[in-house]
Amino acid sequence: MEIMEKAQNNYIWDYFKDIEGLRKHRLSTLKNGVNDMRESSERYVPVTLPSLPFKDGEFDILLSAHFLFMYADRLDYQFHI
Repeated sequence: MEIMEKAQNNYIWDYFKDIEGLRKHRLSTLKNGVNDMRESSERYVPVTLPSLPFKDGEFDILLSAHFLFMYADRLDYQFHI
């Protein structure tokens, strides 16, 4: 958020009205993601990009928990299908 403070003039603040709104949303998203990972740890494989512990072609799609939780309020189930 410190970096966002410095760069706030580079963004259009129509969805988030200000940095505090963005901070609250990100914190809420982080909490939701952590809670889901604790409750359903078997659904997650922690990795660090760019190296993945899978064979080429092992999956048709790979999903980012960060992406799913960060945009859950705007990108619904149908979007992901």
